[in-house]
Amino acid sequence: MIATIEKLETEAIVSINKTFHYKLKPTKAQKTVFGQWLGTCRYLYNVVLEYRKYLYAQKGVSISKYDLINELPDVKKVEGFEWIKQVPALTLQAVIERLDNSYQRFFELGAGFPKFAQKHKYKSFLLKNNSSDTEIKVSGNRFKLPKIGYVKFFNSRPVESKIKTATIRKEADGWYISVTFVGNVEALPVLKNNVGIDLGVKYFAVTSEG
Repeated sequence: MIATIEKLETEAIVSINKTFHYKLKPTKAQKTVFGQWLGTCRYLYNVVLEYRKYLYAQKGVSISKYDLINELPDVKKVEGFEWIKQVPALTLQAVIERLDNSYQRFFELGAGFPKFAQKHKYKSFLLKNNSSDTEIKVSGNRFKLPKIGYVKFFNSRPVESKIKTATIRKEADGWYISVTFVGNVEALPVLKNNVGIDLGVKYFAVTSEG
């Protein structure tokens, strides 16, 4: 039996997004901040969901995530809600994007309609690397996080390049961080030209080049 495949060329190097996970070793004060930020994000998620449902049910208006994000500065000025601005602005925006993704899955994929976030299910928030003020970086066995400073972690493997995002997640045994960055990997071989293969009994496969 003769089959034809294509000869493999030299492998190349490509860049892809990589995500590494680490367990954090936060101080007691840092754990408190994580808990407060997580609670704020869950609260904002539920408020925005209620707001979207109200606008559609009462006024027939479907508001976009961009309009919602643009309203965040005004929300921070409301008396009694000043504590919301303790959380980085990009993290608050990510909450709105998270809810919008749930809406998109509902409309496009037929997933369930977005539900209010419950404390035992809403366990993470996102930090984005944007400028020097919100820069996320690693130094030895510490991560530098916006508005928090340096947090120690169990350094099991090195981060290969500049961090794009970091997700802080609460688990039963503590706090974890997942960092996303651009890393290099060897690409699959590139196909170049044809080569014949004889599939037999004595040898599984013999190419036309022997």
